[in-house]
Amino acid sequence: MPLFIIYFAHYHEDFRLAELEALSKLENVKITYKSAYSATSPFLLVDIASAQLAAKLIQRGILIRQIIEYWGSQPTYPELFDEIKQQTDRLA
Repeated sequence: MPLFIIYFAHYHEDFRLAELEALSKLENVKITYKSAYSATSPFLLVDIASAQLAAKLIQRGILIRQIIEYWGSQPTYPELFDEIKQQTDRLA
C-alpha cells in the first residue's frame, strides 16, 4: 500500500484522530498508522490503499488540510533523487 502524509490543521489537536477515524469508517477506507500521533505535530504518516481512497477522506474532513503521497526519504538529496528516479511508474 502507498504511504501518505496527512497534514492536519493547527487547531482542535485532540480531535484530529477522532475525525480521521470517523471519516475512515464513513468512507470505508482502511488506514494503517505508520507513525505515532502527536498533538504537537501536524503530520501523520499512514498507509492507504490508493490515492483515490485518500481523496475520499479529505472531501469531508475539516481538520485535514492535505493528504500527500510519500515517495521516500534518504539522508542526502542525491540518494533521495535516485530513489525517486527508480519509481518510474509515478513519474509518468
